[in-house]
Amino acid sequence: MLDWLKKVVQTNTLMYRLVSVMIANLLIPIVLIGSISFYSIYSILQNNIEKGVQSRMKEIEHTMQSSLDNLGYASRQLTLDGDIGKRLEQYMNPTIPNNLKYEIQSDIQSRLTLISYANQGLGAMYYFIPEQNMTLFETMLLNKDVDPMQYPALFSDPLTQYQAPHPSIYQYSDSTVFSIVQEMTGNKNLPKTYVYIETNFKVIEDLFPEDAFGFGVSYLILDPNNTILYSDIEETYPLNSRLKLSDAKSQVIDDHGRKLFAEQGEGKWSIVAVVDKSDLNNEIISWSTRYLFIAIASLAVSLLLAWRMWRFIYQKLSLLKLEIKMTTDLHFDRPYVPMDIKEFDEVVDRFYLMRTRIRDLIVEVEEKEKNKRKLEVQKLKYQINPHFIHNTLNTIQWIARMHKQEEIVNLVSIFSRILHYNLGKEGEIVQVQEEIAALKDYVALQKIRYNHHFRVNFEISEDAEQLTIVRFLIQPLVENAMYHGLIEDDGQIMVRVTKDSERFFVIEVEDNGQGMDEATIHSLLQAGSEQRKSGMGIGLNFVNHTIREYFGEQYAIEIVSQLGKGTLMRIRLPIMNKEALE
Repeated sequence: MLDWLKKVVQTNTLMYRLVSVMIANLLIPIVLIGSISFYSIYSILQNNIEKGVQSRMKEIEHTMQSSLDNLGYASRQLTLDGDIGKRLEQYMNPTIPNNLKYEIQSDIQSRLTLISYANQGLGAMYYFIPEQNMTLFETMLLNKDVDPMQYPALFSDPLTQYQAPHPSIYQYSDSTVFSIVQEMTGNKNLPKTYVYIETNFKVIEDLFPEDAFGFGVSYLILDPNNTILYSDIEETYPLNSRLKLSDAKSQVIDDHGRKLFAEQGEGKWSIVAVVDKSDLNNEIISWSTRYLFIAIASLAVSLLLAWRMWRFIYQKLSLLKLEIKMTTDLHFDRPYVPMDIKEFDEVVDRFYLMRTRIRDLIVEVEEKEKNKRKLEVQKLKYQINPHFIHNTLNTIQWIARMHKQEEIVNLVSIFSRILHYNLGKEGEIVQVQEEIAALKDYVALQKIRYNHHFRVNFEISEDAEQLTIVRFLIQPLVENAMYHGLIEDDGQIMVRVTKDSERFFVIEVEDNGQGMDEATIHSLLQAGSEQRKSGMGIGLNFVNHTIREYFGEQYAIEIVSQLGKGTLMRIRLPIMNKEALE
């Protein structure tokens, strides 16, 4: 059965086609019925779940609004009551006796206690005067290092600021609370005085229960500008970031695999429930799993039937297997054996075509090997010729020395070294110092030829001398500068090789000749241009081709030139060892 399954996955077999047809006959009705059922059930469940979440969010918004309204009601009782303002003025008067001051303090604290008991959702409350850094009539022990004005505003008006969830100001609590800060009015003799009231710890816990929906939910609270002031999941929705919400009171938004259910309160603030779509789809996944189990069982039955049919045609497959084995043994002359089954005959035809192509490829490879051997012989002949040239030059040098023609001796000696270097029997990869030595010989030869009408200077850094480079890379640049750049007798060429970094080195050839415009430079670097046809850019073409062949397509010659001021040719190459270049 395992071997049968291995054969099934091969797409060029009859078994693959047989199994595919049977699976298709089974899956098409399953997929059609399943798709219709899935769509219907998905729509029903999705709508029910989303409506349930929206309904629950309306309740949460209403509860939160009630908590904020309670804060506002309590703060107004403590700030708009003129009697309390007068009592505070008396309390702040330094001339009143202590017994009267104590009486005022007891009266105000009793009012705070009464309001606190009347509103079970309230926590710490007190008066404070920011100008004097003073707190009065605290109902609980406070954290003195906290400024009650620092918390972000959920919404506000000129006298009142409703504050977003923040840590409680109560010294022995780490709970999260809402709060309100309201300014007292109508008391001109008092400095600016505020009352601070916060909810107790149960308000937030009751507002955001973990099991409110039957699946995981995270909550966000936004100000009227849709800036996040509270977030259960700051890694996804960080504080002070903004959400894109409309002005609608209720809305549902898709956001990167999540559903956002938003409800807007009376102060234009919003509360948002963030639900992972996978949690919303749990019921749908459960139904899909049961349906998938039935489909897999039906598919298994279909595969079993296909396996039984496979046994009927196994004999034909065995014949095909034999043909393949004979081909692997290089028996290409076996006659064509038809299978008398259309599908099999198509496979066999392709197989015989492949066999013919393999035979032709083998013949082609043999022919290429013969040609390769011929090239090796030609290469040997090519290597013999330089010996003849060197021997002839040595003879000329010996005759010139006998006749005391030192200039000819020197010229032939230099030319012999250049010829030996350019023939490159030691390989194409050399060190920079070897390339520079050969270049100096070339320059010396040209100075003799042109009667020293130009100067070539070298700046080779010590740390660049041992670097590896491709043979005959710098000479074409110098040759181009000599032939096409220098027109005056005082021409000067500067050759520099320096390390640019630990990974790159730079080759520069700069002349003070006639220079080129941008059009000439562009044309010079284009294949098939008139400059190349005239011979001006042949050497540069060779250098560019060599650079890309050995170092990569991203490297090339860079030319910077200005008419009347000269030309700079620069090559920036990676530092590589000899083995990597070869």
